[in-house]
Amino acid sequence: MGLGFSNESPARKIFEGWRERYGTRDNEAELKITLVQDKIAGKNGEFTVTISSDTELILKRIQTERGLDTTAHMVSFSGLANRMEPAKPDVSDRGLTEFEAALSKHGRYYLAPYINVNRAGGTNIMDLALEVTNLKFVDTNDADYSKF
Repeated sequence: MGLGFSNESPARKIFEGWRERYGTRDNEAELKITLVQDKIAGKNGEFTVTISSDTELILKRIQTERGLDTTAHMVSFSGLANRMEPAKPDVSDRGLTEFEAALSKHGRYYLAPYINVNRAGGTNIMDLALEVTNLKFVDTNDADYSKF
């Protein structure tokens, strides 16, 4: 899966930080990606991607590693949401369906920065790819937005 950037410098900075923190694999599944599928008339193939930290896992790690009572301290987390549209509007959600099936089969995927300056075709930077297992598919009809 490519995480799109129009500029290589911030892409490298983010992924190098993740590689420093997680190595080549997010073994603790702290990085959480959610694909929110919402059926909107005339909008085939569109979905929203959210990227955040799994706050419950991180709070447990902080409590275990540092002995910090997180209920007595303010802890802040941030995330990002981006609406995705298929390159060809007449294409259905086939690619997303195939990705979901492959993830179900293999239980993991690779997240890499994808540099696309002018939307004319881009490049993955695979030397910064991160193996990730924490990805959820959510339908807005069933969504518990507090879990994003």
